[in-house]
Amino acid sequence: MSATPTIDAVLRALSERQNVLLSGPPSSGKTHLMQAVANAFSIWAPVAPSSGPRSASARIAIPANTPTPQGPIPTMPSPGRSGRHVERIAFSANTKARDFTSAFVPMVGASGSASIGFMVETGALIRANDQALSGGAALLVIDELNRGPAVQLFGDAIVSIETDKRLDHNDQTTLNSWPMRVLDKSGTTVPVYLSRHLYILSSINMADTSIEPLDVAFLRRFETIPVMPDPALARVHLAAAGVGVALPPAPVGPAHVTEAAVRAWEHVNERITIGRSADYQLGHGIFLGQPNAPATIQEALELATGWWRKIHTHVREVFYGDVLGVGVALNAGTDPAGYQLLNAPYGQDERQRIVEPTIDPSTIYGVLKRVSGA
Repeated sequence: MSATPTIDAVLRALSERQNVLLSGPPSSGKTHLMQAVANAFSIWAPVAPSSGPRSASARIAIPANTPTPQGPIPTMPSPGRSGRHVERIAFSANTKARDFTSAFVPMVGASGSASIGFMVETGALIRANDQALSGGAALLVIDELNRGPAVQLFGDAIVSIETDKRLDHNDQTTLNSWPMRVLDKSGTTVPVYLSRHLYILSSINMADTSIEPLDVAFLRRFETIPVMPDPALARVHLAAAGVGVALPPAPVGPAHVTEAAVRAWEHVNERITIGRSADYQLGHGIFLGQPNAPATIQEALELATGWWRKIHTHVREVFYGDVLGVGVALNAGTDPAGYQLLNAPYGQDERQRIVEPTIDPSTIYGVLKRVSGA
């Protein structure tokens, strides 16, 4: 099997630290990358070593996981274990202990009306750990880590997930092994140790603290891998004209339109990075909704109109209430072909306001050129 260098880097980090956090702005491909890593993890099959020495005359079968020209063989977590298991959960404000560790939940009678008691429900972390303890290897994928009460959900597992606090490679306790307390099926609180063959892969947008900001003590348990906007990937996917190409007054082909869109997006992200931080950028995922690059100028103009509306909305959110910040990000000036930053009377004072150009396929190319400064 083969893997891209990015997937390989994540797998290597999981092998070394057990807990990995993909951090980056929205639409940068974190969820897509997690899915790709999970797929590589789940389809891995240990290959028994060939018996006997190789020789020039002997022909042997090539194992399925032999490196191929398509990519390098990854450093696979728990490479000697079969029974690969992937457990997925997305955190939200409604995520509860029963979803992640364990908790009592009410049982309902057959008619659906009469409560007859309680039962223990086991969550994603415990289910994944059980798979690892049964002789397999498990990957727990947590999307949107800070969209739910992560510190509360992990509880005392925040200590247990550390590599040196887990069981050893044979799933035996060591002097440093640290148990977490969970409910078993009978409702009794019991100690549970985490397997060294359980891996946790999470994603986070550090700029999003709408639910719960995560403290340093929590984050240090994870190896953080940045996943940032990638202009080169956007240009390749859109078959854009390229960085060194001068954009004509009117597009000659769809590549000029897509290049103008990428340049305007790059400019906005540069301004956001300076005005707020790199975590507030918008990722290249906004360009990847179509499987192929636009085939005609008109198609490119229509797509660019949709892309720009998303970018414009993002700028408004990032610089909410900051007219000057919005104006700088959109390269506003006095040119009516783009955004205009003008003074407006307000009682005895003057305030700044932004006059927006018409955004549709007939105007979008000029707007993108003006924003990018092309």
